[in-house]
Amino acid sequence: MDKRLTVSDITRAASGISEAEAALKELAALGPGAQIHWVVDANVASMFLSPRRHFAYSDVFARHYGKKSPTDFPLAALAAVLSGYIFSPRFGLAEGGSGPRILLRPHSDELHRMLKAIALKAQESAMRASEVLRVERDFAESVRTKLDDFVKNREQSRRNFFLGITRYIIDTLGVILPEGPLDQLLRARTLLQNGQLAYENDEDYRFLGDLFEQAAVITCVEQRKKDWLKKINDLVEEDSSAPRHNPPDHQIDDDDRSQRNEDDAEVLAKIEYLNNWGLADSGNRRCFVLITAHHLLHRAIRRRNSALEGREARMHVFYPRTFLGSPKLLPTRENEVGVPSGHRTSWIRFTEALVMFEKRKASTHVTDQLDEHLQRVDDTWRALLDTAIPFAPASLAREKSARDVFVRLITEDEPRGLLEQEIYLALSHLFVALAELELDFTYQYTGPRPRRKPPPLRLSYYPEAEECILMLIESVSEFDLSRERKLEVGRMLKAVEAEQERSDKLDAASPMKYPLLLCLATRFAATGDWHAARVLATHAAAITQVVAAPSCVTGREAAFLECYCRCLEAKSRSDLGKAHAALAAFYSALQKERDWWNNEENRAREDQCCGRLGFDPVAEFPLHDARGEAEAITLELTEWMFDCFMSSASIGEQKPTEASVGEFWSRKAQSIDNLKARSIGLITTVDEFATSNYFSRSKPPSIDALVKFLRVKIAVCAAQLLVLSFFNTPAETERLAQSPLLKAAMNGLAQEGVPLPRMLLLLLRCIWCRGDDQQGAWSDLQKEDPDDHRLMPYDRQRFEFFREIARSALNQ
Repeated sequence: MDKRLTVSDITRAASGISEAEAALKELAALGPGAQIHWVVDANVASMFLSPRRHFAYSDVFARHYGKKSPTDFPLAALAAVLSGYIFSPRFGLAEGGSGPRILLRPHSDELHRMLKAIALKAQESAMRASEVLRVERDFAESVRTKLDDFVKNREQSRRNFFLGITRYIIDTLGVILPEGPLDQLLRARTLLQNGQLAYENDEDYRFLGDLFEQAAVITCVEQRKKDWLKKINDLVEEDSSAPRHNPPDHQIDDDDRSQRNEDDAEVLAKIEYLNNWGLADSGNRRCFVLITAHHLLHRAIRRRNSALEGREARMHVFYPRTFLGSPKLLPTRENEVGVPSGHRTSWIRFTEALVMFEKRKASTHVTDQLDEHLQRVDDTWRALLDTAIPFAPASLAREKSARDVFVRLITEDEPRGLLEQEIYLALSHLFVALAELELDFTYQYTGPRPRRKPPPLRLSYYPEAEECILMLIESVSEFDLSRERKLEVGRMLKAVEAEQERSDKLDAASPMKYPLLLCLATRFAATGDWHAARVLATHAAAITQVVAAPSCVTGREAAFLECYCRCLEAKSRSDLGKAHAALAAFYSALQKERDWWNNEENRAREDQCCGRLGFDPVAEFPLHDARGEAEAITLELTEWMFDCFMSSASIGEQKPTEASVGEFWSRKAQSIDNLKARSIGLITTVDEFATSNYFSRSKPPSIDALVKFLRVKIAVCAAQLLVLSFFNTPAETERLAQSPLLKAAMNGLAQEGVPLPRMLLLLLRCIWCRGDDQQGAWSDLQKEDPDDHRLMPYDRQRFEFFREIARSALNQ
């Protein structure tokens, strides 16, 4: 252990356990009609959030801990089990447990400040990890280099090397590792959503909030607060003038000790008021009991009880470690059938060893045997610790997880891909946790501001997810979301998760399910981080390989989003190969759905669900075909742009000559006509769908959004094809004006205000409008900033090329 147990350690533990058990019996003696309300200090919640940091709270010997000792992990495991029990339905004196633990103000304010600080650390950690992918692109290589240097030079011990490399990985990739700030936020979400922690204004305890808003009560509590603050300050002064043993429970997280003392005094005043006067006329016997790890409050309450013995109601206060002996501490089946658990048996042996030690210590004849009994106490305590280890959360093994990452970095062939997925999943978990906890979230994406909108997705079985995606898409125009909008996003993500829980369509074991992943991918895309969006879309597609319901989750929408993102994040023509592969996966998933729905037995089984949700999958297939075709046309156009403006001649910063550009597009004349014909076919398909009975009968917002997005997509392609045709054959301007593409392009582009559609609309007006409209469009086009269009590597060159075409049109 950290140090050998001493006689005073054991005496203090025995005395504390004896006093606590007597107090618990006193509470139990209040009878079955009494209502016991457990009030927790913020430090008890902090123990739940980070059991490893607060491992000393589970030590019955209340010793000081300096450097880490071999018992740190067992104590941390016990702290995790103990705090989990305190905030579980099993907690309480009665067989049926008790109501939620209560956090009174201002301790609830303290918890919120704590969560905000954790949230800030989590975001900083997330940014450091994401920088590995954006800046330090060879992180795995740097780790391997450090290993090579160690092997070659051996300037440090093996132990120091592994300590250093572990710290390097933790500092850099802490967001994906357990027991970090993200892990604490996820535990906070569990704590606040499992119904076992309540605030004084929550629905079940609204009577407390109403009580503490009454003027007379405020006055009484304020006076009592002054009395408690004096008691606390007197104890602080005594401690400073006469140093004494203060257990680790006395340590507090808040640097502003004076403010903390005031907060504690107010909570004690409220509990005192409630137990004595506040609920005297309610007709129920209610007792409010405090659980705190702050030793100073225990001493203050003991003094108060001693001074007011017989005149006012006794106040009860317990350390978290008081409940280590509870038969229901561990979530085991033995608790359900009434059989003593291994932990309970170990606790009994431990307390028996304490009693035996105290008896032997009191005897003057067995002093020489004291060491033997001291060792027995030590052994039974270690055995007790061991019972908690199997129940310890994985989050306690931070260093081990860092070492596992180290092994993967030096052994995996493609470690970067694994890091990308884990980091972006961690960012997604962070976003969900902060949104659900209603904490501020700012994803500091350092790339260009969003210049394209994410595509809407069709998740027929998940209308809440569709609604969330649509709202996130609209946030492109509000790049920095307002706090109100962030809270709305949080509420919608909760709804998406609840929708998934109600559904039997997905694997219940999956921690990040398909619809939620697509919502989060859209969130990244809305900020312009197409790479992060693509990683999550790819992961979402992978999930569909293990789900059991191919009728509704084939990975079609994940593949579509992946294709869209891969196209926008392409840095060269060769990068588009993976976009084509994603598009092929989209078509494959669509065919899989067609085959499934063509089976009459399958369709009969799902018809009721489809009717309830108001959609017909078969009727929507033409729309999905059109979406795929629009992406195929976009990809071909994108390949041409790379070929024209980013060819080998331009890689060395040489600008393609006017002659070479003209020659390129002249060679593409027939291909351009082919894409125009395909685009006209798309316009017809979309018009037919938009005027069909199905569209008018069943028109969820997502269908509307899909049609609008598709019209804009076609318009963007059609506009470029028309301009390129005009460039090749200016004399055919009037013939091109009669093409259905021009009307479709004009109408579609007018629906969007992002840079590319806006520029293309001005370009069409420069070529096919006349008079003031043409001059006005040219004037506006000249005001366009080329940098606003820089997303693809060729965007600036394309912009300048199209602007020159517009200039030539004015001179005709």
